[in-house]
Amino acid sequence: MPAWNEKRVECVSTGMGKGSRFNAVFEMSGKRSNAQGEVIEYVLHKRIRYRYRYVDDSKTGSVEETYYISKVGPDRSKIEHAVNLKHAALPLWVKLLPFVLEKFGKKMGKGPLDGIEELLNA
Repeated sequence: MPAWNEKRVECVSTGMGKGSRFNAVFEMSGKRSNAQGEVIEYVLHKRIRYRYRYVDDSKTGSVEETYYISKVGPDRSKIEHAVNLKHAALPLWVKLLPFVLEKFGKKMGKGPLDGIEELLNA
């Protein structure tokens, strides 16, 4: 898991597909925190969406991540990643930052999915 999200240092799952649950440990700025996750949508070879619930500074929040999968050839697929911070326990300006960066910023370095491609090609 750290290959595509360096902040996620541990993950334990209890199943596969929609409704499956998992626990994840994140490390940010030297501080570890736990999150409980659930797969809320699973469409084979098309889409996976899950939600993390966590407590940060005594505030409960959640983050949704969606992976969109599409075929681009007989042996190739494209993966797109979207993060929804609407219910995150973050200040409003932090929630708006990804939108601003996506709209006006430029790509610098590796993206969050580059590690998956490296694992598949190893």
